Amino acid sequence: TRFIKVAEVRSGRPPVLTNIGIAPTPEGTVDSAGVIDRAKVAGAIKRLLAEAGISSKQGAFSLAGQNAVVVRILEVPRMNPAELRQHMDWEIQRNIPFADTRVQSAYEIIHRPGKDPHDPNMEVVLAVAQQDAVDGLVEVSDKAGLEPYAIDVEPLALGRSLVLTQPDLTHGAVLVVNLGASSTSIDIYNKGILSFPRILPTGGDMFTRAIAERLGL
Repeated sequence: TRFIKVAEVRSGRPPVLTNIGIAPTPEGTVDSAGVIDRAKVAGAIKRLLAEAGISSKQGAFSLAGQNAVVVRILEVPRMNPAELRQHMDWEIQRNIPFADTRVQSAYEIIHRPGKDPHDPNMEVVLAVAQQDAVDGLVEVSDKAGLEPYAIDVEPLALGRSLVLTQPDLTHGAVLVVNLGASSTSIDIYNKGILSFPRILPTGGDMFTRAIAERLGL
């Protein structure tokens, strides 16, 4: 909601960061539900790519925002793929907090190291996003001249970029706090696998207001 960040990465072992750029988000164009003014945001991204010298034409986008995406870790009885698909359809309906029920969703069984194979339950990570939020990112990408080869959800994107790239962080529990302007995400990873994702509807703006009120500024 305040800044657009873009990074260009060249694949390899390890991957190499080749360019990075940060620019203010045009005022009033993005809120907790996603992109409001797609043309203005696309224009800002296009300018940022040029200023940062980024030539890649494929882009991976991270979807965040309390009113745009929900990520949950669910414990369910062990079942076959057909039963799980049916059960997850029910879980998706149960976990939708959006007024608009048109959504994109995905789920994956979590295979934790050392877990008892005879455990009657299993864990599943579920991501549900508003269709409008996904469509918004695709349109922004197209207007900015990029091909959106992936739209990720923030807790999993943070885990891949911050935890899995640091071998010493994949052995125990890691807490990642991402303090944004209007929201804060708190994500716990255990041995590199997401265990607890949460979004709080407060961020840096709240701290700024509190400091200003306390100092009378």
